[in-house]
Amino acid sequence: MQGPFHIGLVVLVSLTMNTPRSQSGFVAPLTFDAGSNSNFVVAADFNGGGIPDLAVTNLGSYSNYRDGRVSILLGNGDGTFPDPHTVSTERYPSSVLVADLNGDGRLDLIVVSSQTVRELLGNGGGTFMPMYTSCVAGSPPSSLAVGDFNADGWADLTIANNASGDVSLLLNDPRWR
Repeated sequence: MQGPFHIGLVVLVSLTMNTPRSQSGFVAPLTFDAGSNSNFVVAADFNGGGIPDLAVTNLGSYSNYRDGRVSILLGNGDGTFPDPHTVSTERYPSSVLVADLNGDGRLDLIVVSSQTVRELLGNGGGTFMPMYTSCVAGSPPSSLAVGDFNADGWADLTIANNASGDVSLLLNDPRWR
């Protein structure tokens, strides 16, 4: 019993040691247009096709960063994406998050821009309703996380506020949508 186990262990260690550590396993990157000054990306199935799609925040042009956008790239299923469709945001969109905020079974986007949290409620099919301001956040918000922080069954948000060095918790109340 001791012999076969020991031989298997030696072979396993030998294979592990001979595997080059410099290879990442990824092939050459593919690139797709996602807008001007892209700075954050999230993947989810926005159109229900069973294929990951992308939402990318774009700061906009260097001159004023007032033309921020979220680009939506719907996956083709072969690792490629067609040209994106975009939704305008307030300036400096720094982060985007995916959650079902209103319980309709469709994914929604939450975008942190400047000092606000904005929502794009999903229509299904990879499209979203016009963006509206959900609330004012800290100064300035830099990233978000989602979770059910009060155990009521609804997706709540927490926001890291860069300059103030604190975290804001936004409890979701879908009655206001």
